[in-house]
Amino acid sequence: ELVPIGRKLTGADGGFACVLCHAIGDQPPLAVFEVQGIDLALSGDRLRRSWFERWLWDPPRIDPSSKMPRYADQDGKTAFRDVFDGDAGRQFEAIWHFLRSID
Repeated sequence: ELVPIGRKLTGADGGFACVLCHAIGDQPPLAVFEVQGIDLALSGDRLRRSWFERWLWDPPRIDPSSKMPRYADQDGKTAFRDVFDGDAGRQFEAIWHFLRSID
């Protein structure tokens, strides 16, 4: 199932570390920055999947002022080769399923 993989990928240990900048419901972000990212618990219902995917592929292209880095390289791979052989599209899909599962 994709939900546990997506949960792992949002974490700080073996994932993209989304939880450093983003809250997930009652869990606040782990780091303090000048600008906090949106609460990921809200994003599953608020965002259209097509926009979410474009955003994850290249956040600065969508919003040049974004602090969020680009995680996928030109070949569609991420640094996390142990998950779907680094396939960014499949990893982002797993994150989407995790976000949609949050109550």
